[in-house]
Amino acid sequence: MSEPTVIGNGRYVLNSVISRGGATEVWRANDTALGVDVAVKLISLGSQPNNVAVEEFVREATSISRASHPNVVEVFDAGVEGDWVYLVEELLSGPDLAQMINNQGPLGIREGLQIAAQVADAL
Repeated sequence: MSEPTVIGNGRYVLNSVISRGGATEVWRANDTALGVDVAVKLISLGSQPNNVAVEEFVREATSISRASHPNVVEVFDAGVEGDWVYLVEELLSGPDLAQMINNQGPLGIREGLQIAAQVADAL
């Protein structure tokens, strides 16, 4: 099954993969209606015969969309198109935690506690 180049009835043009993990891919995309870049998380329905990953994906989308906090990514849109389920989120810049650790080595105690406090505050 080939990956789509557009999703959301043509609204989101997928440009490049940001990350891959498990059953999902996250793409940098352009929202053609608003003219801004967004992150689009995709999961293939064809690769999930038992739909467990899809159910988790829908739960994630629902939970995130209900949250309103500066430390939680904003969800703009979600849907199913063809063999794909998608979630459109705010595109954040900068490294993720794994990239920080790979680039800088283990976090110091102060930096680790600051990140943990931000995560706890968001939860």
